[in-house]
Amino acid sequence: MLFISVGAFVLNFFTGFGSLALFIYFLIVGINTRSYIRRKYQIPTQTCGACEDCCCLYWCTCCTVAQMGRHVTDFEQYKASCCGETGVAPDTPSIV
Repeated sequence: MLFISVGAFVLNFFTGFGSLALFIYFLIVGINTRSYIRRKYQIPTQTCGACEDCCCLYWCTCCTVAQMGRHVTDFEQYKASCCGETGVAPDTPSIV
């Protein structure tokens, strides 16, 4: 009986650790992507300064991803592409 409890504890520990590691990885990727988009399109920070990218992604990930998508191209005029490098067709002009 003790062996099952220890095994369950170890499994839960590694599952939790894996989930935390994956969350941190996606947070870092999101912060870097948002920072890149802000620099490329010269979008200033509003309230938090250097921490704004982290705060936005942590507290409202869905809104932040949607905002980044709107800044990349005009999806009403150009068709989105799931497997492309930029998310749109290669001949689509970028928004400046």
